[in-house]
Amino acid sequence: MSEEEKDILLSRITATVNVSDLAGCELIVKAVPESLELKKKVFAELDKICPQETILASNTSCLPVIEMAVVTGRPEKVLGMHFMAPAPTDKLLELVCTLKTSDETLATARKFGESLNKKMIIARDTPAFIFNHLTIPWQLNGIRMLEAGIASAEDIDASVTLGLNYSLGPLALTDYTGLDVIYMEAVSIYEETKDSQFAPPLLLKRMVAAGLLGHKTGRGFYDYSSPDKPGTGK
Repeated sequence: MSEEEKDILLSRITATVNVSDLAGCELIVKAVPESLELKKKVFAELDKICPQETILASNTSCLPVIEMAVVTGRPEKVLGMHFMAPAPTDKLLELVCTLKTSDETLATARKFGESLNKKMIIARDTPAFIFNHLTIPWQLNGIRMLEAGIASAEDIDASVTLGLNYSLGPLALTDYTGLDVIYMEAVSIYEETKDSQFAPPLLLKRMVAAGLLGHKTGRGFYDYSSPDKPGTGK
């Protein structure tokens, strides 16, 4: 990227700490931490300052979007837009429709996703949606195998990276995402569904309590304090 291209891109970005500065936006994607009460509070604030035609989207990865929508006066204009991390390079965008989301809102979200060169999948507003319904049990099962002493973290991940040609195994992916994030998501989904595949293993709970959260703390299932220990599982 040239300096000129970089300057053009940066000129399109405006930083602010005032919610009122968003009043003129046509579509807002909220990405505050995964707390339902916090998300509802933000949506209620946005609903007061934005025109009725403004679409409000949540980047939540597991929380019920309808509960955010009903605190607004525009539930038909609310949906989930779950960007996969890292968002700048990952092509997948999960669009989550509630029982109230209008076809027009979904169509606008699709057009926005296309403008970002994303590939979209459409999910119902059910716990974990599509992506996390598939991946979180897989990650939790990897942790259960380690907890039971079936194999080492390296061998558990290698069975996937080498056997299935995935870029990361379940434990390395959990480190990348953050053990606290996976634990919170698992608890939220399990509390709503009582599906045992989402029950978080005790080892995960203990590691979160110990502050061993993965990449962001330098240690999780792997040690990231040294460049000789990348923790890829390969």
